[in-house]
Amino acid sequence: MLKSVVVIVLIIFSSAVSPVQGYEPDRDLGKLLEPFLPANTEWALTVVDLETGKQVLETGNSLRERLVPASLMKLLITGAVLDYADQGGTVCKVVTVRKAVTARGKKRRKSRKKTYKIARHSVEIRNKQELFNILHDMNVHSRNVTAQNFADSLGERRFGSPGTRAKGNRAVCSFLDSLDLPSGEAIIADGCGLTRENRITTHFIANYLYQISAVSG
Repeated sequence: MLKSVVVIVLIIFSSAVSPVQGYEPDRDLGKLLEPFLPANTEWALTVVDLETGKQVLETGNSLRERLVPASLMKLLITGAVLDYADQGGTVCKVVTVRKAVTARGKKRRKSRKKTYKIARHSVEIRNKQELFNILHDMNVHSRNVTAQNFADSLGERRFGSPGTRAKGNRAVCSFLDSLDLPSGEAIIADGCGLTRENRITTHFIANYLYQISAVSG
């Protein structure tokens, strides 16, 4: 199932790594990208061959700097969840139910609006295709709530109830530690990428893609 992570990633990165018309291999790609970036932007681009793991290209003004990954955090959550599912584990999705509430002891008027009570509860995902569909939707549409719920659920499954952000971060870090990734290049602060305390180098995320593609065969 880890192959699905690579598919999602390649869609997101396709515009960044596709050959540029007239591009010469020995020309600095950074010079082509800089005119399109805001002033004073800290950026880096690392390209790794997913078949060999060989670094193809590296450019930018913040190489080896831990930058804010934003929605790229969802790729790490995706890998952690699918790895746990491959081991026979299950995670939960949060379902929201809206129920109509009727006032007691009072006459209802036709024009009176109904009031509703919102209830949320966790439902275990046992079907792997359903899990894949939810993860695919989460990445394509950047569903922050879904990503954080998955991280919290994974933390609860691995380290006990209740599921918390700290346990979710710990679960993701445990998954990343199981891969052959460069140390000291990632800080995990949440599961969805909203906080700027998340920090990852492009070298780390590129090698992450290679590692999960190698694991999935």
